[in-house]
Amino acid sequence: MRKLAPLVGEARLALGGCALMALSFAAIPQMPSVGLLLAPLALSAVGRALAQPSMLGLVSLAATPATRGQVLGTFQSMASLARVFGPAAAGMLYARGVGLPFWLASACAAVLVLAPWRRLARELGASAGASS
Repeated sequence: MRKLAPLVGEARLALGGCALMALSFAAIPQMPSVGLLLAPLALSAVGRALAQPSMLGLVSLAATPATRGQVLGTFQSMASLARVFGPAAAGMLYARGVGLPFWLASACAAVLVLAPWRRLARELGASAGASS
């Protein structure tokens, strides 16, 4: 990510990673065999590898130097809580329907992509206008 971030930007990497995860999570319940399941699992791993460090960098940049430690600690704590409670919630959803945890994960990742889309489009338009 260190080499990609200056070229593409952390916001784009985070959005691209979340988009890959949304697509891959939606594809997981559709896979008819274990062999075919490996493709969306690999895609989700690439998405997470793009999104996680980029989001951490964005959170760090958004905090003031005085609050950076507190903000990063809170961010990491929330991620840890998600890793603790997420599997339990997914297990309860799985009991109701095999695809439900994957559809919910896909929807959550899609919201992360779509929510800042308008702002990113404005920023991209402004930077394109400045370079012309």
